Amino acid sequence: MNELRHKPKENFTSYVKEGFNESFASDEFKPKLLSGELEAARVNNVCMYTTHCIKDNKNIDEKEGAIIITNFRLSFLCIENDSEELSAYQKNTFLAKYDVSLLNIDKIYQVTDKKKRVVNPQSKNSSKIEIIKIVCKNFRIFTFGFRKAGVGKGKYVADALVKFAFPAKHSLLFLYNYKEKYYHSSRSVCMYNKKCDWANELKRCGAESGWRVFSKDNMEVKSTLPMHYVIPKHLTDIEYLNNSKSFRNCRCAIWVWSIENAALVRMAELNPEIASSTIENTMLEHVRRCDPSKKMIHLMELTKLLPSIQDVNLSYLNLRKLCIPENDREFMQQDSRFHSLLDKTYWLLYVSLCLKQSVEAAKILMSGRTVVLQEISGRDMCSVISSLVQLLLDNSFRTINGFQTLIQKEWVNLGHPFSDRIGHVYNGNTIERSPLFLLFLDCVWQLLQQFPEEFEFSETFLTSLWDSVFLPIFDTFMFNSETERQIAQLNDRIILRPVWDWGEQFSDRDIALFANPLYKKPPDTEHGLEKKLRLPPTAYRLPCIDDLKDSATHHHSSDTITSALRPSSKPTETQQQNTASTAFLEPQCTVRDMEIWHQCYFRWIPFLEIKNGGYPQIDLFNRSVLNNISKLMKVINTGNMTASNENILLGGSSEENLLNKEGPNAADELDGVKIPVINSFFPFTSNVSNTEELLDILVTNGEFLPDGSILDSASLNY
Repeated sequence: MNELRHKPKENFTSYVKEGFNESFASDEFKPKLLSGELEAARVNNVCMYTTHCIKDNKNIDEKEGAIIITNFRLSFLCIENDSEELSAYQKNTFLAKYDVSLLNIDKIYQVTDKKKRVVNPQSKNSSKIEIIKIVCKNFRIFTFGFRKAGVGKGKYVADALVKFAFPAKHSLLFLYNYKEKYYHSSRSVCMYNKKCDWANELKRCGAESGWRVFSKDNMEVKSTLPMHYVIPKHLTDIEYLNNSKSFRNCRCAIWVWSIENAALVRMAELNPEIASSTIENTMLEHVRRCDPSKKMIHLMELTKLLPSIQDVNLSYLNLRKLCIPENDREFMQQDSRFHSLLDKTYWLLYVSLCLKQSVEAAKILMSGRTVVLQEISGRDMCSVISSLVQLLLDNSFRTINGFQTLIQKEWVNLGHPFSDRIGHVYNGNTIERSPLFLLFLDCVWQLLQQFPEEFEFSETFLTSLWDSVFLPIFDTFMFNSETERQIAQLNDRIILRPVWDWGEQFSDRDIALFANPLYKKPPDTEHGLEKKLRLPPTAYRLPCIDDLKDSATHHHSSDTITSALRPSSKPTETQQQNTASTAFLEPQCTVRDMEIWHQCYFRWIPFLEIKNGGYPQIDLFNRSVLNNISKLMKVINTGNMTASNENILLGGSSEENLLNKEGPNAADELDGVKIPVINSFFPFTSNVSNTEELLDILVTNGEFLPDGSILDSASLNY
């Protein structure tokens, strides 16, 4: 274990120079640094271009302030304070409105004499940099101008970014410096790092007769496997380990889930030096023996059926390029042929293929046959397909906690190489980079569009989850394997802080948006408050509910980018029958059935934001309906009728009065349901609205969060 001993860290280098503008030196223009966060560089009198709209070769809108670079983030402090009391947008505890985690930075460009070139550790930066453009992995872009900052300030910032945004070692991530104490949340997600976690899952799936939990005697430095996982029961430890040596990463026949006697199994390919398939066939026979009925297994060779990780990464880069136009002119040029350009990225094709193979695997499992998912390493597409199959078949994974548990099991514990695939460490070689986790989240988002009542979580939850991949505060998505995580905890004393404790980075108001107001909880799993609040069949139906469902699922098609912002098509009658009769969800999987995930990909494009409209307005209306139901149920229980409750009960404004309303707020009240006005990319952009009404809706919505969800309704205090 000598290689595990603690190694001294490199000294911290600061780029802060003496004599910066004193007007920015007050506490008002100093970011609140985290524990272990150190300021590395600061430049004043910088212009940040907040839109890409160009007129007379000049940016229409710009903000002036200071850039501060630390070992954790790039922060822009604006001189003009936004009116926070009138703004409603997602607020992260660790990142301010114009902050970006250094791990989120993918590309840096410098503009000198109207020539743009890439900034990286191998290049020497010009002393005459006029503009720096930063492209983030979550499609956000920052553009900074240094015309007012002084000579050499652009180079100064570029040099600092190169040093801190592209760490050459994993130990240079901010995760190793952040030592703030962590107090475990009472509502914890199953981490699958204990033997009992896997044993409980085996018992839940009724697979104890053919499978058992295998535990390693000690931690192996180079192993990508966790300490505990599930193997065929009839094999001894020695027999299994001897067989596993013939497979890449020693990954052979790892059980993850079962339905009756049919098991879902993950397996890597044979080592390249092994030409004979005898060992593989032997292991497949061992898997077949785990089924009491001894049915023939189905081997899915994902390497042949799905794109490579390199293909996925290229598709992602092309999609990102399409979604971050340089300016409004480029945007308008590509708008008329957006869908043809989107097709050429192949992103939706890859999403379609993943869903198609998942549906096929799910149907085979339902027929009673075991499915073995095989790919080169058993850590990439295996994670995608295995997770999707379980979502299609097991409704327990469609809750918020269930979905988090699924990711913890299939992605984190079984060793998806997040650090390599996301590119946390810069080594000049991008062949290992591939955002497969984003591909998976996009597939889940497609399911959410086709089956909006089946998932407890919302698209805001999925988008926030993707953003959290780049926060080196939490260890969940920082490592390639559980072994790496344990070594870092042992040697560097890092504090393990799972991302699933959302209260660490978001307020209760923001967390309330993670819940899907359309979620229809299975009757046999309802408890406590949910049963109490469920209206009887004879209850009066609130006006416009049927119209709302139709409008929320109505499909529009057009060949422009703006058409992609509209809600997707509703499920077919066949899909609805399947959902009603079984837990199996069978989505439409052709490319034409796939939609572009507008909230995640378009939210940083100001031209596409619909002021006072868009799907979030419909979502907020749904939440407002729940809000009014809650108030009426309280009236029924307490007998205390207020004027506002009476207005709700009587239906509020008549249709005639509503039609006579004029002005921008004419549509913010419908049949007594009063809602604040928000924009189409809420909650990821600022919205001037009635925040008091917004908070009222979100606070009351907390009472509808199911038992075991991400927060207690009692904690929603303002």
